[in-house]
Amino acid sequence: MTEHFNPQKVLEIALKVKESSQKLYQALSSKTADSQLKNLWDHLGQDSEFHSKVFKEMCQDIESYVVYELSAGEYDPYLSEITPGFRYTQEAIGKKIKELFVTDLEAVEFAIYVVIELILVYSALKNCIVPEKLDIFNKIIGDEKKHLTKLNLAKRNLMAKPS
Repeated sequence: MTEHFNPQKVLEIALKVKESSQKLYQALSSKTADSQLKNLWDHLGQDSEFHSKVFKEMCQDIESYVVYELSAGEYDPYLSEITPGFRYTQEAIGKKIKELFVTDLEAVEFAIYVVIELILVYSALKNCIVPEKLDIFNKIIGDEKKHLTKLNLAKRNLMAKPS
């Protein structure tokens, strides 16, 4: 049986992912010996905290933020298709908080994967946000794109270091 995901369910998952991401970034910050990477993890953690607050507000006042149906009786099929993978992302973050990573490079690569998932889901969810609330949502998407850029730069720097 196919599970249908309405925008509220997706926002609830987004909130859990951001809360888990914040914990992961805190754990990574405390583990790394690389000061630049520590600063990056701290920055990502702070942004995750802000994004969590926004998503929490959205979930508490869902009617002010979300258009429930794009047309009568229909949800965005793309959103329904990508949401199960997004739920998996939240579970994977939870596991990584416990296990962490052997190398900083592995941690950065995992963070890149998470941020790409966030951008995909948020971009799809954007179609369900009421126009008056799109500015804050677009800011979050923009933040995630900046995170992706910073993480890719960190990955290149780590790969350039002699082993």
